[in-house]
Amino acid sequence: RFYDVFFKVVANTELIDGPSGGAAFTLLAYAEFAGKQIRSDFSSTGTIEPDGSIGPIGGVLGKAYAARDNKLKVFAVPMDQGIQNGVDLTKMQGKWNMQVVEVSNIVDLIPVAFSQEGTFVNVTRRERAPLVLPVFNSSSSVEPMRGIAQTQLTALRDLNKALSSKNTEEALVVSSAVDEQLNLSEYLLDNGFYYSAANLAFVTKIGVESFLLGDVSKKDFEARLDLLLSELNQSFEQKFSSVYKQKTLDNWEWVEGAEVRYLWARARASEVKEKLSLVSSPASLLEDYYSAVNWLVAVEQLSKIAGERTGGVQAMPVNEFEARDYLKTLLDQAGAAVNQSADSEAQWHYEIALNAFQDGDYLSTQIDSCFAIGFSNARKKALSSPTGKDFNSPDGSSKEFTSIWGELYYGNAVYNDVEYARTSEFGYTLNSLKLKALSTCLQESKEKLVPLLSTPVTGGGF
Repeated sequence: RFYDVFFKVVANTELIDGPSGGAAFTLLAYAEFAGKQIRSDFSSTGTIEPDGSIGPIGGVLGKAYAARDNKLKVFAVPMDQGIQNGVDLTKMQGKWNMQVVEVSNIVDLIPVAFSQEGTFVNVTRRERAPLVLPVFNSSSSVEPMRGIAQTQLTALRDLNKALSSKNTEEALVVSSAVDEQLNLSEYLLDNGFYYSAANLAFVTKIGVESFLLGDVSKKDFEARLDLLLSELNQSFEQKFSSVYKQKTLDNWEWVEGAEVRYLWARARASEVKEKLSLVSSPASLLEDYYSAVNWLVAVEQLSKIAGERTGGVQAMPVNEFEARDYLKTLLDQAGAAVNQSADSEAQWHYEIALNAFQDGDYLSTQIDSCFAIGFSNARKKALSSPTGKDFNSPDGSSKEFTSIWGELYYGNAVYNDVEYARTSEFGYTLNSLKLKALSTCLQESKEKLVPLLSTPVTGGGF
């Protein structure tokens, strides 16, 4: 059975959000229900999943420093996050007089939290096997994503050079972590996981840029944000139609991928603008801001790819209006799925799809509707059986996909399958379920869309 538990947080802070307190809230609920007292010199960080596993979070090093500075005795972090940027926090006990322990689930965390105050705990460090990826046999239709991934990697390498040139202890620590992510991205790329490689470089770049701008004043940040919002003021078509030229049967999926990211950037930047008035420092908003910035960069890359595919045998313009009724049905399915789930990410995508449809951007609703449907259904499936047993073994196959985005997201699902098999972390289970459901939706909807989009556009009368 599942129950809703509500918490009231009283803290000397302006804004509380993010999933990294999940494990701590679970521990507090356990303490309340069991009538036990958590030791006062203890703290923990990590997400919590339906199966009780504790997932990775960002900013572990900063949180460990804060725990140390507050003279805590024991600090629990998610499994595999004890080593941060080349520094093994689990071996800093003698220097810090604080023990950092790794925990993989709530069962591991409970005895640590309720151990005797003022003492260190007896734990055994567990080592995980190295990541070994299969070769994902990507089709030629998704080959342009390889170029995007390579561009992302080049940009991240250049950014990391600027980071390491700062020559401060903190910058060098972050740079070391970026090196690890670069190596992993290159490994993914070499094995055919083009989207996974591009996405990892994308996310890492956002983190580095946020770090470099960490001490920005609110006034300067607001000026940057307003400039970004002005760039996003035009519609996607007004801003990029000269790049992709027109939507054809040969390029519409690349145009669609560009347009949804433009809508994501606009939505995220607007959210940052709303939150900015609630905080005195913009530090907590930097990652969302740079997500919007980097999505806009991706829009330019995808639009360029689409522009290179306006000729050929499938150069016929798509009849977007003919697909309107089907896309409305897909959007309605997304709304129903979201209403039956508690997946905030699915809700976010549904709202963007709904707004796009209302604005007459019919085709761009497909991807976000499928995000809403796939993510909602996957979460329901995961909550009903949060064990990972429903997963297929990764086989590296992508031959069943004619949908470009379906294939790319499926490849990312296979990568998550491999990581789940290696780590048993529920986050990978849930990610793979979501990505596979998303891929299936995109494939099925493309099969229904193509005949509609292929309908010749007829001229209208006076």
